[in-house]
Amino acid sequence: MATRETSYDRLRADTERREEEVKVAVARKEVVTTEAIASLASAGIIIPKATKNVTIGDVENLRQDRVYATRKTTITANYIVEKIPVPSVNNVSVLIASTSNFFNKPKAIRTIFVLDDDGNTILSDDTSEIIVTNMDNYLGGGGGSTNLTIGGDVGANYTLILKDITNNKYYDWNTTEFIDAYSQKNSKVSKIISYRVNPIDGDNYNKGKIQVYIPSQTIETTYNLFFKAFGSTIYNAELPTEASPWVINQLPAATSTFRFEDDLGFTYDQTTVLTKPAGATYIYNNSNTAELGDVNEDEHKTVITITTVAKRGVLALTDKKSINPAVETQDFRFVGGDVVLETDLTASVDGMVGTITGTILFINAPLRETQVLFTPTSIFQIK
Repeated sequence: MATRETSYDRLRADTERREEEVKVAVARKEVVTTEAIASLASAGIIIPKATKNVTIGDVENLRQDRVYATRKTTITANYIVEKIPVPSVNNVSVLIASTSNFFNKPKAIRTIFVLDDDGNTILSDDTSEIIVTNMDNYLGGGGGSTNLTIGGDVGANYTLILKDITNNKYYDWNTTEFIDAYSQKNSKVSKIISYRVNPIDGDNYNKGKIQVYIPSQTIETTYNLFFKAFGSTIYNAELPTEASPWVINQLPAATSTFRFEDDLGFTYDQTTVLTKPAGATYIYNNSNTAELGDVNEDEHKTVITITTVAKRGVLALTDKKSINPAVETQDFRFVGGDVVLETDLTASVDGMVGTITGTILFINAPLRETQVLFTPTSIFQIK
């Protein structure tokens, strides 16, 4: 009887234990209330946000011990997003001439001072710019040559034109001669250049060079160099265009005519004509000694003789010239251009004829045809 009671007790105990385990399992799945979570937080136990509900089983082993609470760490990351570089294409960026003074290039200028209604000089209100091309450089009548290099994106197409404006001819880039028919150079950029290089950069510079030859001329001649639009090609704004070209000015030898002016009671007679290379310089000033440079002046001195004739009566030197017959700079003027020269001239008379003779020395010859006119009344008087 005692054995049956013991077995029954065990069965009942097992049943009660299993029932308790089921209750505990169910309880562990019970969702923790908001109030309970807040209570845990006040105890230093932070329950992170989750995608599911938090049950009692999730938190039953957490200890309410502030010593083991971990502070939240915030990490801030700084970064730079780099753009993927876009390749440069179809750009023609630079044109270089091996001879730096071969072309006259356009410049933007602005009028700073103007005259008001009273003739006073005042600052201009006009801030706009105009494009001008001054003749700072020029070629002589014998012509010249230079090499061009075009840089930019390799493979970029371009069209280049050189035109003789005076004679309406075009440069043939293959024969290097000017022809009557239209001609242009269509080519591609063969080297990357985005800056000015040394014109004597040896073989690297000569690679892909374009030759320009200007022939000899007996008249003043003007040439324009410019790019022409080509498909999607993008030309740098500083490159020459047909509206704003690079200009070559070619000046032949210039003549200077020395003679008397026609004045009241006088008519000019004998003249002297000299022909010199345009702008030729024969002597120069040494800035240290303020003396003439080491040029043989006698080789460049020219004897001139000019005469004037009285229409009636006989001539005599003016009272001033009777004392000193030397001809001075105030006794003549220039027409058509300035001639920088030194003179050693003397005036004399013989009846109706007045004469100036002596030597002149050009320091700088004129660029174009010039007349040097002497005023007879400042040197002679009619008796």
